[in-house]
Amino acid sequence: VLQDWSGCDVDRAVDYIRSCRSFDGAIGLIPGQEGHGGSTFCGTAALTLMGKLNEVLDDDDAGMTWRRDLVSWCVRRQIGGMQGRPGKAEDTCYSYWIGGTLRLLGQDRLLQQLPLRNFIMTCQTPRFGGFGKMVGAYPDMLHAFYSLAWLSLSNENVEEHQRSPIHALNCTLGVRQKTADLLGAHELP
Repeated sequence: VLQDWSGCDVDRAVDYIRSCRSFDGAIGLIPGQEGHGGSTFCGTAALTLMGKLNEVLDDDDAGMTWRRDLVSWCVRRQIGGMQGRPGKAEDTCYSYWIGGTLRLLGQDRLLQQLPLRNFIMTCQTPRFGGFGKMVGAYPDMLHAFYSLAWLSLSNENVEEHQRSPIHALNCTLGVRQKTADLLGAHELP
């Protein structure tokens, strides 16, 4: 199922993602829009699933690759936690969206892991459980899922005694790695 692209015009999908590239290397929600952490992850994951990531990110007429600009944009979103766009507040979900983008690019080690993990843990709500989007925010399912997803991904980049007791996650599909393996997606990051 994961390799059956017969219902999708891959060339048009790739062209659309290329058209959403923003001036700073991220991917906007639509052509001409500023880059955003969520759409950057979705575009990067789509290229990964279609097997086009390297072809697209390493093909640049000017001799400067989109990959370099994208990695730089992602790394510059860390201000302790991660922000989804320049000048915005840090938010737990972007730990996954942007950290996951860097994972797909093989560059998540460039993040300052402990400050990011500490930010996420300070957004945990002891009274109700779960995670909110920022310190003091009420917990919700979206931010709880993406907080846990990043904690899982970041386990590979911290010392063993600092790891969270969370199963490994397949970043491309957003499911437990064991499930991805059952789907035949063991080669996806």
